[in-house]
Amino acid sequence: MDYRRSSVYPRHSVFPSATGLGSGSKGGDGPRPYLPHLEACINATNQSTDTLKALLEDFNDGTGDLPRLTKVLENSRLFVLINEDVLRKYKAQLAEEIEPQVGELIARAEKSLGLLERRETQLQKKMEVQRSNGPAKPAAPAAASKAEERRAKLMAARRDRLMKELKALEEEVESLGNQLGERV
Repeated sequence: MDYRRSSVYPRHSVFPSATGLGSGSKGGDGPRPYLPHLEACINATNQSTDTLKALLEDFNDGTGDLPRLTKVLENSRLFVLINEDVLRKYKAQLAEEIEPQVGELIARAEKSLGLLERRETQLQKKMEVQRSNGPAKPAAPAAASKAEERRAKLMAARRDRLMKELKALEEEVESLGNQLGERV
């Protein structure tokens, strides 16, 4: 079909025209009463989409930084929840709970130190006595000297072990004292 011929006689519209006949009917070329309403509807739709677009832009601006703000607020909440008086109260409670244990450890360390010092003085006196009496004594039998030698080695090993324990206790007391000083 030729294009020119089809445009001469347009087909009838299924929508009613102002006269109730199709758009191609004779005398139906007058003003259509629904056009202003259709134009108002289109304008309202355009205005609504513009408003929605502006709202979405504002919403994106407001929520784009939400993860960072959430983290900042969580961090500030951590410091806002506890005031200084409560913090001091808990520090004092902690010091009261730890102080008896630290005192007990210090007492144990001092007691061990006193025992070791007495033991050391006894051994020094014994050594001095043996040095002064050594040349005047007759030589002891070989079995007795071996037993004495073994006993001396055991005593030296015991002394070394006790010295290590004393050193460990002193370090523990010092570290607990430092921790107590930091917490208070």
